[in-house]
Amino acid sequence: MMIAVMGAAGRVGSQVAALLLREGASIRVLEHRRPLVTL
Repeated sequence: MMIAVMGAAGRVGSQVAALLLREGASIRVLEHRRPLVTL
């Protein structure tokens, strides 16, 4: 299962992303300021 993390560059989101990675989760980091067309 892939987990999408919004705001992973921020204070809370980065901690959530780090925790998920430590637990072995597959994550995808999304930036909310970038249009989805460029992903």
